[in-house]
Order: sequence, then C-alpha cells, then structure tokens
Amino acid sequence: EYRPLHILIVEDTEDNRLLVGAFLKKMPYSLDYAENGQVGLEMFKTQGPYDMVLMDMQMPVMDGYTAVREIRAWEEKEKKTRTAIIALTAYAMIGDVQRSLDSGCDSHLSKPIKKMELIQAISQFPRV
Repeated sequence: EYRPLHILIVEDTEDNRLLVGAFLKKMPYSLDYAENGQVGLEMFKTQGPYDMVLMDMQMPVMDGYTAVREIRAWEEKEKKTRTAIIALTAYAMIGDVQRSLDSGCDSHLSKPIKKMELIQAISQFPRV
C-alpha cells in the first residue's frame, strides 16, 4: 500500500527549514522538522521510522556530524535498517563532504540548496 515518504529535516535556521519545506511541499512526502541535532536524534528514535533524514551539519547544541554518528550507533544497536541521510552544508569544500560521509551520511548537498538538486538527491534512494 502506498504511503508518503517520511522525511526528517534537521536544520537550525528557520528560513532554511521553510525553504526545504516549500521545495518539497507538492511532493508525496510527510515532513517533520527539528531545530538541532539533539532534537533530531530524539525525534528519529521516537517518531520514526523515517525513510530519509536531511541533516544540516553546522548547528548549535548538537551538530550534524555528532547526530549522524548517534543515529548510526542507535540503528546498529536496535538492529534497524539503515536510513538514508543526506548532509546539508554551507561549504562545498572537499574536507566537509568527506567529513559528512565519514560520520555516516550517504550523500551531500551544498547550500544554497536548489530545488531540483534536492528532489534528485532524495529520489536516488529506495524507500525503506
């Protein structure tokens, strides 16, 4: 039976949350939002399962690198299927891309995020 793709958007800047939400509004997605990695991690554990996480890497309280490592550790401990995580960073520097992949992200998008790039990135991953 068909259900919308359940996506968690973890982003500390409200404008960016609104922008990503607007880009994805007409798509068959169910969107949840968290304003930092700590909130995102809690939501991931309690309000999932999620098909995908869009994770900002630079955030206060708990950054995306830490949150992704925690998510991966929790998935392993709980024997959960690995969720697709796309890193969102303000810097397209090779080091940042590599660091996001090393922390457990599957893919990477640089800000400013473009609508078609985002939709394409999401569609690369099979639904859980």
